[in-house]
Amino acid sequence: MGEISHISIDQTRFEPEAVFGHPHDLFADVGLTCGQKLATLARWRQHLIDKLRATGEGMAPAPSDTSSDATMLSEVEKAMRCTRDTRNKKLVTAKPAERSQYP
Repeated sequence: MGEISHISIDQTRFEPEAVFGHPHDLFADVGLTCGQKLATLARWRQHLIDKLRATGEGMAPAPSDTSSDATMLSEVEKAMRCTRDTRNKKLVTAKPAERSQYP
């Protein structure tokens, strides 16, 4: 029998990196809609961009942090593309009456 997802929606929305170890984990979560996944991934992406920008403005992180943040940014963007592709496939195969449920 499947397990119901027990995630904090608020924490997921505002601190996705604290809830999911990797963007693919968020992509694979069955408890979120495609729209929720995209919004959460976009927020995660913005967090990473802000961290990388702060580094460029003189706030010195550990050298490995910058590299891992850049790698994670790439992974978040990949998960966003996969989520969009999944949503678009659902839209194409959905009956006209069902299409309105997809953001």
